[in-house]
Amino acid sequence: MIATLATPTVAEAAARAEEARRPELLFELRLDRLTDEEVASGAWLALPGRIGGDWLLTWRSRAEGGRDGRPEGVLEKALDGGYRWVDVEAAELDRAGSEADEVPAERRWVSAHREMPDDEAELEALWSPVARREAAVRKLVVTARSHDDVAPVLRLATRAAEGSGATTVFAQGAAGFATRVLGGLRDNAVTFARPGAGRGAAPGQPEVGELLEVYGFADLAAEPAVYGVLGEAALLSLSPRLHNPAFRDAGLAAVYLPFEAEAPAPVLAALRRGEIAGLSVTQPFKGDALAVADRPSPEAVEVGAVNTLWTSGGGIHADNTDRLAARALLAELGLPAGGRVAVIGAGGAALAVLAAVRDLGGIPEVFARREEPGRAAAERFGGSYGGTPEAFDPAGFAVVANATPLGRGSALPTPWGARDWSGVGLLDLAYDERPTGWALLASERGLPLRDGRVFLARQAVEQFARWTGIRPDAEAFLRRIA
Repeated sequence: MIATLATPTVAEAAARAEEARRPELLFELRLDRLTDEEVASGAWLALPGRIGGDWLLTWRSRAEGGRDGRPEGVLEKALDGGYRWVDVEAAELDRAGSEADEVPAERRWVSAHREMPDDEAELEALWSPVARREAAVRKLVVTARSHDDVAPVLRLATRAAEGSGATTVFAQGAAGFATRVLGGLRDNAVTFARPGAGRGAAPGQPEVGELLEVYGFADLAAEPAVYGVLGEAALLSLSPRLHNPAFRDAGLAAVYLPFEAEAPAPVLAALRRGEIAGLSVTQPFKGDALAVADRPSPEAVEVGAVNTLWTSGGGIHADNTDRLAARALLAELGLPAGGRVAVIGAGGAALAVLAAVRDLGGIPEVFARREEPGRAAAERFGGSYGGTPEAFDPAGFAVVANATPLGRGSALPTPWGARDWSGVGLLDLAYDERPTGWALLASERGLPLRDGRVFLARQAVEQFARWTGIRPDAEAFLRRIA
């Protein structure tokens, strides 16, 4: 595994390397990401001796995602100054008399960074100019457009590794995350990662500790069963922190990955083909998940949305574990039969809450920005439409359930602060790194709260049980993300 340091200053690069340092970790310094002043200072030459370990120096050209203007003699200086290797672009080696051509083969990585082509033959053609060069490592990176690009990239990674020498082939971008993990498990000689929190050097780059501690990268089976979370912002999901340790605890050769997508069809098609064994489904694809299912549970059909898919017996099964989690948490908040529940939102998660309210004999009222879906959702479950969230007044409700991003990373609507919240229980399905507006409200007013992390853990236990037949402990799940 190699940690990429892409910072404007040498001091920041050193700090991030110190934070991430592990015996098995290599370091890559993206010299093209330093400021001109920092490059000219030569302070970067001291990093290998200061931090220790093996280092790769990279200057990526503008054509391949960096910037032009590499100072003359930089590659030689790096090799003389303690860097074990330098990265050179295959395209530069095609130019006679280039500095890259003077680098000994055993001390260079040869790479190319390209857009994903339309077919596999074109992808193979991108690999050929890299493969024919002698190098310590040969690398091809393409930018994934959707999950459809994952399987071709992994197949090329396998073919590339069958030749001589070390190779790595993967896709960058959110849709390419799976190739970084699965390619590293199967065939790639090196996996690139970011050294800590914050943005990586390329889109979709996992973090070093995340790969080792969440995904169990060092100990995963070469061909694990693949599960994951499908959603528009799947890379932000905490679900991998729940399911991957649970697979390890159960002794199962499986991995759970984020499948971030603008459209769900490519990921759902991979599930249909058997490349994915099961999925958690989050917004906005819960309706699509129901449509693809061959054997949805009656409870999921009643909700009209699915958050759990898995394959078995040649078909796709589906359920809605959000409903089960919501029902349990509403009961814990003391919802009585006939108690009024305000549901904020009208999407797939809100539908599950509405079904749970009806299961417990409660009376729901929906508050949503768009009246038509809000009214339809409410009437479907024996409730009423109360207007937009801004019009909401908590007085008279036993529970308020938020099934929107409202309050995540921002305050709740100002008018709510002056209203009477006494006797109200809060169920918030959203979560964030910082306390949500609902958590702050609960703390200020002394209100009982079941937050998004609790909800996530409860529904995830039910998902894991459907995929594996094993029911983990809900409190153990919650501790992993608390």
